[in-house]
Amino acid sequence: MFYSRKIDKLLLLLLLSNQVKIIVTGSSSKLLDSEYATTLTGRTLPITVFPMSFMEYLKFHNVKTKDRLSLVSKKRDIVALLKKYIEQGGFPEVLLTGKELLQKYFDDIIFKDIIDRHEIRDTNTIKRIAHFLLTNIAKEYTYNSIRKMFGVSLDLIRQYIGYIEASYLTFSVSMFSYSLKEQNINPRKVYCIDTGLRNVVGFKFSEDYGRLYENIVFVELKRRLSESLSDIFYWKNKRGKEVDFIVKEGLKTKEVIHACGNVEDKKTKEREVEGLLEALKEFKLKEGSVITEAFEGEEIIGKKKVKFIPLWKWALLR
Repeated sequence: MFYSRKIDKLLLLLLLSNQVKIIVTGSSSKLLDSEYATTLTGRTLPITVFPMSFMEYLKFHNVKTKDRLSLVSKKRDIVALLKKYIEQGGFPEVLLTGKELLQKYFDDIIFKDIIDRHEIRDTNTIKRIAHFLLTNIAKEYTYNSIRKMFGVSLDLIRQYIGYIEASYLTFSVSMFSYSLKEQNINPRKVYCIDTGLRNVVGFKFSEDYGRLYENIVFVELKRRLSESLSDIFYWKNKRGKEVDFIVKEGLKTKEVIHACGNVEDKKTKEREVEGLLEALKEFKLKEGSVITEAFEGEEIIGKKKVKFIPLWKWALLR
């Protein structure tokens, strides 16, 4: 969206007339920055609109989500729709016209929201960086590792990733530390706004499904917390035990969540639970959640409760 000071002042005049309500939309977080809204400060209510949640996706397919007993009876259909949701994502128009539209979305974001807006000349590099981030969702990265890969300066990498995140194409999650310096120097994990977009644009690998599950959990957490003061981190201790999501509200840790898909294998389950237990101990919490593909149940281990929740059911919790 093109925005200018003249439009800013026009919107102010319309608001002061008390005769209209105005909704300004766009695909960049820059719309929320002071450079675009100084005149309207104190008169705006920013709302972040995400692609459809899984609950909205079910409603689109005429599956009622208010009746919990009905949901259980429709479990097979819901699980099938979850797989479809992970594959095609939640952009409404894509569900009506087909996933070919997702490539156009990506091109528009790269060229209109990033390259044109910021007058970038090295278009090939920023496209390659965006492809890299989308391919490597739910993986750790550092600015320095990307710098070595693409052969450009560290400052340019920071700048380009900042532009990509401002367009809401990807998000970065810092490793939790009580030291802000430690948060900044440790690797970050990357997630994409929509798994359908990622599937069309990024390269696919055999282990993708678990990382797509994790991405769904992240975006749902981001959606739920968008109007709150909560922050999302990942956590890892010095022994390499880790948890995907730590939800903090100020100094308080609200939730510890690990997304691991299939836990049918005993060794896999023990490994994933061990990281969760370490995090619960670190943050002095009594219980945490493991988001799974199908396994459901609760276990008391020591004095800690571990809740295993299938992704389809967790996504419908409020």
